Amino acid sequence: MPENNNYTLSSLLCGGQKTPRLSVPIYQRLFVWGEDQINQLLSDLYDAYQNKRNKYYIGIITIVERDEADGCTWEVVDGQQRLTFLTLLACELVRRDVKNKECWEEFVKLSDHELRMKYIGRPDDEKDLLAIAYSSGHDEIKNPNMRRFFECFDRFLSKYFDNKDMDKDRLCLDQFSVFVYERVAILSSKLDDQYTAFELNTYFERLNATGRQLEPEEIIKGVYFSEYAEQWNKLTDFSEKYSPNNDESNKGGNDEVAGLAKTVLDILSTSSSDSISDQKNPQSSYTSQAIFLAPVFLLHVLSLNLNDREVVSFNPRRLIETFKNKFDPGSKKMFMENMTEYRRWLDAEIIYNDNGELKFRENNNECDDVDENLNSDKRKLLQFQSMLTVSSGEAQRWVLDAYRDRNSRDMNFLEKLKKKSCEEHRLPEEERTLNYRNIDRYWFWLLDYLLWETYEEKNSVETFDFDELKAIKNYKFRRNRSIEHLHPQTQAEGNEWDDKSLNCFGNLAMISTSFNSQQSNSTVGVKFGNLKDRIDSSKPLESIKLLLMFKAAGGKDSGWNVDRANKHQGEMEAKLKEFYRKQNDQRQEACSISKAESCENI
Repeated sequence: MPENNNYTLSSLLCGGQKTPRLSVPIYQRLFVWGEDQINQLLSDLYDAYQNKRNKYYIGIITIVERDEADGCTWEVVDGQQRLTFLTLLACELVRRDVKNKECWEEFVKLSDHELRMKYIGRPDDEKDLLAIAYSSGHDEIKNPNMRRFFECFDRFLSKYFDNKDMDKDRLCLDQFSVFVYERVAILSSKLDDQYTAFELNTYFERLNATGRQLEPEEIIKGVYFSEYAEQWNKLTDFSEKYSPNNDESNKGGNDEVAGLAKTVLDILSTSSSDSISDQKNPQSSYTSQAIFLAPVFLLHVLSLNLNDREVVSFNPRRLIETFKNKFDPGSKKMFMENMTEYRRWLDAEIIYNDNGELKFRENNNECDDVDENLNSDKRKLLQFQSMLTVSSGEAQRWVLDAYRDRNSRDMNFLEKLKKKSCEEHRLPEEERTLNYRNIDRYWFWLLDYLLWETYEEKNSVETFDFDELKAIKNYKFRRNRSIEHLHPQTQAEGNEWDDKSLNCFGNLAMISTSFNSQQSNSTVGVKFGNLKDRIDSSKPLESIKLLLMFKAAGGKDSGWNVDRANKHQGEMEAKLKEFYRKQNDQRQEACSISKAESCENI
């Protein structure tokens, strides 16, 4: 039998005495798939066949394996809908006399007049399947849902295989049949055989209440890392700090094979009124708590495993394909070691997402304001990491790069991040690169960090009142994407606010889409009023740069003109240049120190 509980239909039948018979308990539902579900899976199978996929996973089945005197039986706790679908497809392919029909017959039947899949307590369904398996038609089928399958399949054939060329159609159907038999895969999650029928029934009912689908990262776990399932689940649960708790004892397999479904004990300990999806699920916890999605985390670790910065595509939607092409199953132990070390470092050094708030884990969730319980250097690190998080794409490459450079000692962590950021974003040298139509939003985020840091270092800023200073102090980075023109684009009057002036960096600020929608094409005075209202009501500050524009104009509509916009732009550009100059000076100083140390060691 194949390893890792990863079965194609052909491999399911190659286990000799261990080749399973399938038993559907009486508590299972009848085959209830409607046209939409049947059509969707048929279409997905055809698309996978057309795209020549190496494997196509149709989900997991949860089973209890029972060894009996006459062979092995899988009691299907969850997944009989897919298995019945495949059985019906097999019967129809046999009826269509496909090239590999003997293989499909073996999938359907154990021997003459005995099916591989038994439906306990449902003789009518068994009779229907026997009739289908041993006759050339299906007109007498009593189960309307089974009849619906064949109606859908007829339409499927007409759509994809009826090209008025019988020989070509026959060849294509033969090839499709071989693809499904040899390439379509299911993952099995095996439960202990100690549970009663009542307990398994309860498990089935609650598991199916969630409608949970198999995610790509779960497929990776089931295919490659089933023996590390418990450790894997802990490493990908970011709802709390990682704690190994004797990970070594979890290697080598256990009754929670592949971790692809919750254990029966988990389900039975849940109140009957609760949905499983409301319980602690490692994957949902991870995606809601980390600053990147689970597939990105795994791709980061794969890159570390390969010891190559560029060889891995960090596109989370290509996770399965990337692992197929790049991962060596012989390196899984090293992968888990890298995964563990990386996760521990993330806990210690990198912010995480706590219900929308970016924090360091060591704060124990007690810190509401940016500076509470943190020294100045730590506050700066928190803010700069937050800036990088919201300004970076879903791959969050800065985290992986920082981990790779963690052992260099030429400067502290914050300065390393600043240095790397300067290397990846070249300072704009031409005015047009800061124009509305060309600008990279990164410069707005970076400026808000630099303006916040100015407050952090001086602890006071002239002209700001108490509420404004508090708003700056508590400024939090968000994924704001909407660029606001302070002087509205539709209210240009005379020759003062020409196209160049309207779209210059000095007249722009980046705010949230929701706040921008409130502004519409309001006058400068109304926009200033909205900004002041937010500050006075202690709502989060949208943009420190916008607050500076407000102060430069004296909070008045008439105070904002082209001259002030140009002056503000010059101040912001000077702030950016100062930041880059400091980073360059520190880099040169670090190089000098490094050279001096090298000379001393000679």
